[in-house]
Amino acid sequence: MHRIIKQDMNRLSVRIRKPRRKRIRPAIGIRRKIGIGFVILGSLLLFAGMVSYFELTRLNRTTTELLDNSLRDLGFSQRMLEAIGQQNDALALTVYSNKADSLDTDSLLLDGRLSFEEAFFEARARNVHSSRLQRIEQAKQEYDRVLLTPAGDSLAWYKHPYKLAYYNLLLTVKDFMISSQNTIDQNTEKIQDNAYRAIMPGIITLTIAILIIGMFYLLIDFYYIRPVLKIKQGLDNYLDHKMPYHVRLEGRDEIRELSDRIKSLMTIINKKEPNA
Repeated sequence: MHRIIKQDMNRLSVRIRKPRRKRIRPAIGIRRKIGIGFVILGSLLLFAGMVSYFELTRLNRTTTELLDNSLRDLGFSQRMLEAIGQQNDALALTVYSNKADSLDTDSLLLDGRLSFEEAFFEARARNVHSSRLQRIEQAKQEYDRVLLTPAGDSLAWYKHPYKLAYYNLLLTVKDFMISSQNTIDQNTEKIQDNAYRAIMPGIITLTIAILIIGMFYLLIDFYYIRPVLKIKQGLDNYLDHKMPYHVRLEGRDEIRELSDRIKSLMTIINKKEPNA
């Protein structure tokens, strides 16, 4: 008899026991979604900064190298012109001044020749394939040949063969200087192009980042701000006007779970109010 009563009580408790409510597990939580958004945004900004840094570093290195090469060539040209002028002054003193000391003029001439050769060999070491340097070398060989040619009449020798060789060498060196200046102009255009290429990846990445920020704001507004406002409106209608809580939300996150819990709480309150 007791066994039968116990079995009936168990059956009755099973019937009375409420079924467990299935809890909706969010696919991706709010914190995780926002965190992923900020990680993506931060990664894009970091990528833009790294690309801009490396491009600007490369631009700085290229610019420095181009300007150094151009200024160095101009320096070589200036030194060669000064050396040619020194040799010409020494020969002019020898030809036109009877009071000139031959030792001083010979020393001045030798210093000019050594200065020219030093500047020329340094320039050739850095511009091995320069056709203008080859022309300077040919003009210098002709100039040295004229200097070593015995002259019966020094004044006639100075006016005709020497002056031709001198002006030829002078114009050749000036042509090399002009080419160096033109190289600076060309390098300036390259620097401008490189600067444009350096900033473009950063601009593109920042533009994409701004678009993502806009999309991120729209997603937050659609999935979080609007649902919270709907929940608030539903609670206000229930508390102020005793209207049933009917809020329909999309998604499977904490906002949806919060709305379902509020709805369950309202159901329990409505059931208890008649008994009260």
